[in-house]
Formats: sequence, C-alpha cells, structure tokens
Amino acid sequence: MVAGTRCLLALLLPQVLLGGAAGLVPELGRRKFAAASSGRPSSQPSDEVLSEFELRLLSMFGLKQRPTPSRDAVVPPYMLDLYRRHSGQPGSPAPDHRLERAASRANTVRSFHHE
Repeated sequence: MVAGTRCLLALLLPQVLLGGAAGLVPELGRRKFAAASSGRPSSQPSDEVLSEFELRLLSMFGLKQRPTPSRDAVVPPYMLDLYRRHSGQPGSPAPDHRLERAASRANTVRSFHHE
C-alpha cells in the first residue's frame, strides 16, 4: 500500500509543481483530444504527435530509444493463454464470469520464470 501511494505521489507531484506542463500528452495532442471529445470530427493522430508522445514516455522511464527484446526471450504458454483469454481472441476459452470482475480492474500481470 505504501509503495502504491509513493508511485501515485511521484506521478502527481510533477503535475502539481509544474502546473500540467509535465504531462505525457503534448499540447497539440491535448487539443486534438479536446476537439474529439467535443463532438467535432478529427483525423488520426499525426506521426509528429505520436513520436513526441513516445519520446516523452521513453524519457519518463529513463530510456533514449525503444527497447529491443532478446531473440532468446520465451513467453510462457500460460501467459499467452492469459493474453488470448483476456483479449477475447477467437478459439480461446470463455472467461470465468466470477473472475471477470476482478480481472477488469487489474492493469498489470507479472510472470517470473525459474529454471
């Protein structure tokens, strides 16, 4: 609980101190989102807006470029099954409705591989 509170504080503190200037979404992107929510038609985000958003997100995580996963990386089959079930891909088993409510609130899945 304390770690979650600290993470939330770390995300909100720059917003408060810098008055929203530290947002992930560039100003141009905010204007386009505002136009879309007001009912006016808008086109797909431009490559410029997307690349600026990507750069801000990477810098937030301390990266200079997109990470490239190792070719030796192995995704465990149970993680693929979980992904397919959650995304509703055809051929995947139907989700258990008792667990669906709890899973809809989750935003992170971690897997640890031990040899």
